[in-house]
Amino acid sequence: GLGELMPRAPDGAVVGGCGGWGSSGVAEAAWGQLRGYLQRHDSSATNFMLRLAVAEAVLTLEPRMALPLWLVQLFLGAATAQTVAGRGMAGGGGNPDALLRLYLRFRLLQEAAAVAIQQLQAWRRQTMDPRLRQRAMQTYFPHAVLDMVLEALVSRISSMEIQPADQSTPEGLHLRSLHTQLTQLIDEYHELAAKDQMN
Repeated sequence: GLGELMPRAPDGAVVGGCGGWGSSGVAEAAWGQLRGYLQRHDSSATNFMLRLAVAEAVLTLEPRMALPLWLVQLFLGAATAQTVAGRGMAGGGGNPDALLRLYLRFRLLQEAAAVAIQQLQAWRRQTMDPRLRQRAMQTYFPHAVLDMVLEALVSRISSMEIQPADQSTPEGLHLRSLHTQLTQLIDEYHELAAKDQMN
């Protein structure tokens, strides 16, 4: 699941988001009110900009704090088999593209890669049926942004390799794994899309 793909770096960063600003009942109630407000008022009418403003404010105030999972899920939307297969990252009433750009802006590469991988894996699972795969070339994935994620991963890995002691750190190994997974998924997408165009 997404939670398994999105660990924060083991450098004391807060995990889980909501606990980052206190675990009192008051803090929990405030997060709950914010969640309810976004669920009621953040829609296509606002171009889903309220959730982006909230996420940006959280990361600006505390860049090391993981966004609450419920907020991440608002960006991902309520993707169903049909929306994922037919629209890629454009379905389900979310905006994964905006979340990817936000993570890149705050240099949260593991989170950005995890979202990209989760979205491509969901699409791949739902397009095992050739009848759905015919729609591959009609799906939307922000390829420019995905390329930016890959480039940022390569840059971070390369900078770590300058210092040999960092090559085998948990973070370095995790970044390599994310880069490999994302590269394979993007290649698979392009291969399937090319096959669909030929049929």
